[in-house]
Amino acid sequence: LRGLARSLLPRAVIGKLRRVRYAETAAQQAVMTATRATSSGLGLARGTGPTLFGPLLRPRRAEVVESFDSWRVMDDLAAALGAALDSVEYVRLPRKTKLMPTLVIAAADGPAALKALRGQHATRTWWVAAEVDDLLRVPQPLTEPFGLTGDESALVFFRYLMAPNGELLGDERIGVRLELWPRTVGGRERRPDGGAWPPGTLLASSANRVTVGIEPGQWRESQSTEGNLLSGSEFPHVLDVSEPIDVVYTWVDGGDPDWQRRKRLAQGLDLNARLTDDALLSARFDSHDELRYSLRSIEMFANWVRHIWLVTDRQVPGWLRRDHPRLTVVDHRDIFSDPSALPVFNSHAIESQLHHIDGLTDKYLYLNDDVFFGRPVQPELFFFGNGIMRFFPSPAVIDQAPRQDDDLAVTSAAKRNRELIESTFSRTFTNKARHTAIPQSRTVLYEMEDRFSEIFDTVMRSRFRNPEDYSIPSSLAQYYAYATGRAVTAGIHYGYLNLAAPNADLRLKGWLRSRSHECFCLNDTGDGLGSARELTSFLEKYFPVPSAFEQG
Repeated sequence: LRGLARSLLPRAVIGKLRRVRYAETAAQQAVMTATRATSSGLGLARGTGPTLFGPLLRPRRAEVVESFDSWRVMDDLAAALGAALDSVEYVRLPRKTKLMPTLVIAAADGPAALKALRGQHATRTWWVAAEVDDLLRVPQPLTEPFGLTGDESALVFFRYLMAPNGELLGDERIGVRLELWPRTVGGRERRPDGGAWPPGTLLASSANRVTVGIEPGQWRESQSTEGNLLSGSEFPHVLDVSEPIDVVYTWVDGGDPDWQRRKRLAQGLDLNARLTDDALLSARFDSHDELRYSLRSIEMFANWVRHIWLVTDRQVPGWLRRDHPRLTVVDHRDIFSDPSALPVFNSHAIESQLHHIDGLTDKYLYLNDDVFFGRPVQPELFFFGNGIMRFFPSPAVIDQAPRQDDDLAVTSAAKRNRELIESTFSRTFTNKARHTAIPQSRTVLYEMEDRFSEIFDTVMRSRFRNPEDYSIPSSLAQYYAYATGRAVTAGIHYGYLNLAAPNADLRLKGWLRSRSHECFCLNDTGDGLGSARELTSFLEKYFPVPSAFEQG
């Protein structure tokens, strides 16, 4: 439908429709302003999802926080909820049954639970939203009267959290679930296997991957486990990722005079080298401080990352904390098989050596600094519990034409990747890979390096992008792992934006409101870069709280 609209409607009409979608018209702005002025205790806010007149409602006065880790916020809420339930018995389901932590009580205890929570000083800033038929109703302050109708399957408790600059950080999507499970009475309810549940069994009010019911004996046993964890679920689930996961970044500051001097010197040494048309494109080396915000996105949405490795060429961002225990700066000289190949100014060459980082976990994510996590993500988005990787093919198709002299570096490398897969496995592939957080396996990469040592050596020595390159970890390794049974294709809620695209500013505003992407990429292709000011403004609004990786 979107493609049909583009083909039938004038560009001006499409632009106006986009402004309506992102609540940028004068009428919508007037409605939002009026609502802010007249609403009692409620105002329109960003970050809670797009509607016809912009974002949903939230309180004018949210709690201001100096740091924000979505997973810790949810875990702390779960602990506080359990402590505040007082005499109401509850059971906590294993952590990853749902995105939010989940506690279970008997449906009949719902009113007593609400009364206990309202009586606690620690919950005075909490909000609550009832879930009915898998839909979340309008939230309200926990301090206000809230009656249960009996139709609720769960109550979601949360806090509205705001950064010092006024941007909303936490809402009903960063909370804890209190599920209300009905209790069986006379053996009338049947098990899935046909037998009868014992009287007093609590039956799940919504699907989870652990149980459909908690029998009285298991319920009593759970009351004595640590944190009231469901008895019998102490072991990690076989589908959960239990091994540590690291993150590797590559970063360059193209404005550094020393780096520019080394680049000019290298260009003089490689006068006869065959380069792709975009090999020397300055935009590929520009830094708009994206790394600062990408690191913030890890702290906000992926605190399970064990360690972060920042690979650079004798450069370090001035704002970075070098002494942070979870971050290590790695120089190219520390990872290149042959340091005499340095310096290089080709991401393909640098990427081919990343798996040599000493101390790197076997499973890790490779990110460029223009890739960000956009909402809470789990390691299972990228890996299975058995170690198999997920990868994310792009809808973009590699053309079937042979390699051409005027192919861009990404296209030329993709075609070479395809040729290698064809010659090795007598199979082909047609799609590029998404520019997102890319799952990696050192075991796979070392195996490839041993099997295709000449290719790795050639790419490593490719000082600037040229038609002989392969894009090894960002695409080739994914298809190789798939062909050898160690990766599968998967989906991801993903956004990609060329900053030079028409209406890029409107799309950025839409992303700010929806906050729906698990990962997104803001790519500078150098063909008419949009305003750097708009980019910085977007990043500061999306990731407004400094991370622990930044100097104070």
